[in-house]
Amino acid sequence: MQASPTLAQVALPLALPHPLLYEIPPSLRGQVQCGHRVAVPLRGTRAHGIVVGLTGASAKSAGMSLRPLEGLDPADVLLAPALLSLVRWVSRYYAAPIGIACETAVPRVVARPPRSASTAQSGARGDGQPIAQEDAQSGGRKAGGPDAPEGGADTRPPGTPLSLNPAQAAALAPVVAALEAGVNRTFLLQGVTGSGKTEVYLQAVATALERGRTALFLVPEIALGTQVMARVRERFGDQVAEYHSQLTPGTRRRAWWQAHAGRARVVVGARSAVFVPLRDLGLIVIDEEHEPSYKQSETPRYHGRDTALMRARLEGAVTLMGSATPSLESRRNVEQEKYVRLHLPERIAARPTPRVTLVDLRSKQEGAAPSIGGLDVVGTGDADRGEPLSAYLRERLQAVIAAGDQAILFLNRRGFSTAVQCRDCGYVFECPHCSVVLTFHRKRRLLRCHYCNHELREIRACPECAGHDFAYTGVGTQRVEAALAEQLPEARVLRMDLDSTRRRGALATMIADFERGAADVLLGTQMVAKGFDFPRVTLVGVINADREMGLPDFRAQERAFQLLTQVAGRAGRGNKPGEVVFQTYQPEHHVITAAGHQDYEAFYQRELAERQSLRYVPFRRMANLLFDGPDEAEVTRVAEAVAQRLTGRSGVELLGPAPMPLSRLKGQYRWHLTLLAGRPGLLTALLHDVLAAQWARRGRPRVRIQADMDPASML
Repeated sequence: MQASPTLAQVALPLALPHPLLYEIPPSLRGQVQCGHRVAVPLRGTRAHGIVVGLTGASAKSAGMSLRPLEGLDPADVLLAPALLSLVRWVSRYYAAPIGIACETAVPRVVARPPRSASTAQSGARGDGQPIAQEDAQSGGRKAGGPDAPEGGADTRPPGTPLSLNPAQAAALAPVVAALEAGVNRTFLLQGVTGSGKTEVYLQAVATALERGRTALFLVPEIALGTQVMARVRERFGDQVAEYHSQLTPGTRRRAWWQAHAGRARVVVGARSAVFVPLRDLGLIVIDEEHEPSYKQSETPRYHGRDTALMRARLEGAVTLMGSATPSLESRRNVEQEKYVRLHLPERIAARPTPRVTLVDLRSKQEGAAPSIGGLDVVGTGDADRGEPLSAYLRERLQAVIAAGDQAILFLNRRGFSTAVQCRDCGYVFECPHCSVVLTFHRKRRLLRCHYCNHELREIRACPECAGHDFAYTGVGTQRVEAALAEQLPEARVLRMDLDSTRRRGALATMIADFERGAADVLLGTQMVAKGFDFPRVTLVGVINADREMGLPDFRAQERAFQLLTQVAGRAGRGNKPGEVVFQTYQPEHHVITAAGHQDYEAFYQRELAERQSLRYVPFRRMANLLFDGPDEAEVTRVAEAVAQRLTGRSGVELLGPAPMPLSRLKGQYRWHLTLLAGRPGLLTALLHDVLAAQWARRGRPRVRIQADMDPASML
C-alpha cells in the first residue's frame, strides 16, 4: 500500500516565485488532495491557499523544519484536476505567480459554500435578483426580433427553439457532429450582424445538455450579458446561472457552488466565468470573440477567449466562437486550419443591412455631396460646425421619433466637455496624477479624471494667469444629451455610460426600459455598440466615427472597424429597414468605407497585409513588459537595464524601452518594452526570467515590473 503524502505545496495569493511547503499533520493525511483550499500559518497570521502539489517525503528526511497545515477550508476540492491544470497554464503562459492565478480562479468571495446552497436561486439579473418571467421573455420573443419568423410576433411557448434557415442549419451541423463525437474542436462562426448567431449558440447548448454535458456561455460585457442571460434562461430555465464581478457577493457565490454541485448546467458570464467549475464541460460559446474586454488588465493578464480555448482542450470540449468582425488572429487561424470557419452571410429573413450615410464634418455646404465609395455623403453646413448633432442627423432623429421607432447614438467619451482651456493664456486643466486632461461634468460642476477619479470641484480662476474666461471644448455623452434636450425636446433619452450605470441594477433597468419602449433614444459609450438586439431601432448615429482610429496603438484601425461595424449592426434588426449615420472628418478613409459596407473581407485583407509588412501580430507573437513607479528616473533606469539584459536573445526582437502613450497614471510613471518572437515559448521564458527576481525580493519594489503576454492594448 502506498503511503499517504506528508508534504503539501500550497500556492498563496502573493507574488511569490513558487508555492510554499507545509507538513500535512497526521489528522489530515489521506484527506488532503490537490485543489483543496487550506488554512496555513504565515508570518504570525493565518492565511489560505490552494494545494497544487503533494509529496510523500517527510520534512525530517528532507532536512527541513516545516509548519503544519491548520485545516481544510472548505472540505470540498475547489479546483478539479482539469481546472488546476488550467490555472497552472495561466500562471506559466501569462507569467503570473501561481498563487495569484489560483486566487483569480477561486476568489475569496466564492471559496466557502453559501449557507443555503441547496436552495439557492440559480439565475439572477445584474442587481442580484432572480429574473422574472417578463425579463426572460424580453430577449428575443418580440415581433421582428433577429431570430423570429418573418411576419410578426413569435407565439411559440417560451423555451421552444426557433426554426433555423439553411445557413444557420449548415453552421450548426458540424458543431453537433463534434459534440456527438465528444472531440475537442474549435469553430469560428462568422456572421453579419443580425444573421441569427445567437440561435445557433442556443441550439448548440441544447445539444450539449441532451448528451449529459454542460455549457459555458461567455460574453465580453456585463451589459450584453443582461440580454443574453434573459434568452438563455428563457430557453433552459433553472439550469442556468450567471457569474460575473458585478453581482452581489452572495449571488456570485451561489452561482459558483451551484456549478460545483452540478445543479447549474449552463453558466453565462464575463471573462472570469471561464474558471467556474462546471462538471463534464461539453461546450464553450464565446460571443463577440474579437472584443478586447476579454483581456484582464491586472495580473494575471489572461485573455478570456484564449483561456477558454485551453480549458476546452483540457476537458475535451467543443468551442464555438462568434463574431461579425473576427479578430485578425482568429481569422488567420482559420486560414491555417486551426479553426473551422462557419458562415452566416445574410441577415435573418433576408433583411437588408442598414443604409449608411456619411456626414462630412469638413464641409461648409449643407445637403447632398458626391458619394464616396458608393456611400451617400451630406455636408454639415456652417451653422452646425462645432455642434454634436448635424442637421442631417437631427432630421433623421425627428423622423424616427415621429414614426414611433427608436434610435441609438454612439459616442465613446463620457462627460460634458473633454477639455477646459483658459482663453487668455491657453492653459488646459490636466490631472495632477495622470498624463491626461480633465473632463468637465456639467451636472455636478466638476472636472474629473476618468483614470484615477481625481476631481477638481471648482474652477474659480486659471492657475497660470488668474483669468476667468474658459473654453469648454470637445464633446462627451452629457453634452450630446444636453443638445438633444435643447434641439429635440420631444425625444425621451436614456444615457448609458459608466456615470449613469454605477448604481447596482441601473444597467439592467435601463435596458429593460428601452426594450419596452419607454425611451426613444439610447445614447451611450461603447456598451451600446455590442450585441444588443432592439428590434424597434431603425437609426444609429455615430457622433464621431474617427475617434478610435487616432489612438497610438497598432490595433487602432482594427478596433475602429470592429466598433463601427458592430454599432451599425444595431439598426434595422426588426421588420423595418435601418439607417446608419457616420459623422466623420475622414469620409474617404478605408476603415470608414469598409465599415459602411460591412465589408469585413476588404478590411481584413488590407490590414493583414500591413501587419505582415511590419511582422506584427498575427505573424509573430507579442509580449509587453510594463514598468511603473513614482520616480521617473528610476523607472527609466530599470526599463533600460532590463532591455540591455535581453538584447541579443536569439529569435526575439525588442522594441523600446519607451514611455507608454499614457506615460503617467495614478501617480506612477510608466514605460514599456515590447518583445516580438515567432514562438510564444521564447517570450514566456523571458518574461519569467525577468520577473523571478522581483517575485523573490521581499518588500515592495520601487519600480514594479509586470508582464502582458498577447497584449490587447498598447496604451
